[in-house]
Amino acid sequence: MADLASDVPSASFNPFDQVVFFRMADGTKIPVDMAGLRLYAQYAIRTCINYATQIGASIILLAILLVLTKHEKRRSPIFIFNTLSLILNILRTVFSCLYFTGAWWDPYSYFSGDYSPITNADIAGSVAATILTLALVICIEISLVLQVRVVCVTIPKTQRYALVVLSSLFALTAVAIRFVATVLNVQSILGVHTTAPDVANASNITITISICFFSLVFVGKLALAIRNRRRLGLKQFGPMQIIFVMGCNTLVIPAIFSILQYFTSTPMLGSQALTLVAIFLPLSAIWASTKVEGEGVASRGHDAHHKLFGSFGWRRDRNPSAVSESTSTAPLRGPTSPMSHKTADSETTQVDLEIGNETHVYATADKVNRLFP
Repeated sequence: MADLASDVPSASFNPFDQVVFFRMADGTKIPVDMAGLRLYAQYAIRTCINYATQIGASIILLAILLVLTKHEKRRSPIFIFNTLSLILNILRTVFSCLYFTGAWWDPYSYFSGDYSPITNADIAGSVAATILTLALVICIEISLVLQVRVVCVTIPKTQRYALVVLSSLFALTAVAIRFVATVLNVQSILGVHTTAPDVANASNITITISICFFSLVFVGKLALAIRNRRRLGLKQFGPMQIIFVMGCNTLVIPAIFSILQYFTSTPMLGSQALTLVAIFLPLSAIWASTKVEGEGVASRGHDAHHKLFGSFGWRRDRNPSAVSESTSTAPLRGPTSPMSHKTADSETTQVDLEIGNETHVYATADKVNRLFP
């Protein structure tokens, strides 16, 4: 009777703060408070939501990339690496979610440290997620270097080569440190030794620095292009166009997420940085390969966003014949490019310019003036 009386909770007892016990195989009790159980459950839920959003976004962008890219352009290196990045990112996030549905995340194993029920399938899934992350980093860095080469095609050759070499060094450094972190992580999964946190942090830092460097290159090139076009009196970039380029043709948002992971407790926020880069690179190529037609696309006004979306083939013209006639009779103005002094009279001049994963041949100066330099 005394034992039963001792088990009766007092008036100040809070059941939401009580301590529960897990019993190990040798009979040892492991005390676990309710706060720890709540954090355990919430961490898995928040992390899986994070990964699920990345899976959905990657699948949508992969479908858009495959639909909007012409068949003859699907052999270009940028398209191949952008597609591989999206596929690898989908597989990486799927295997990362499987971690929380397998024996790794069993409550008893988590709190007791007893991972004896772990199967070979659980180990293979964790190893695959780690290796796929390394492959994703490699594809992203290669695609970024290729984008730098394409975007900087109009600058002097010496500066272009120096910038490509510098960007390659940043990319190789990030890949090398990520390779070391991957090897140590796989050895930790296999039980060889524990993961070295310093190497993992160094990998995240180098990838963050790499993303910020490429972001600086793309933003700087965009600012230089806008300045040169304003000096020449060209009005290609309206407010909505600039916003769209800043969002899709640069890496500002991924760079912000890469930095935020060190100032927030949101689980796996750093994984969003790689996903955002894998998403924005195909968007950048899709935007750059779009054929811009009509003088109204670069106009400023309350309906500038309608004209911007019209450049993607979403324009609904009320009088197609009038638009066709005005386009065919529109005078040619301005030089063919910022590096040339040829005027609009040279209608037979052909320009073969590679942008993103597309190569366009233009025969008139009017269309060349609408290209991203």
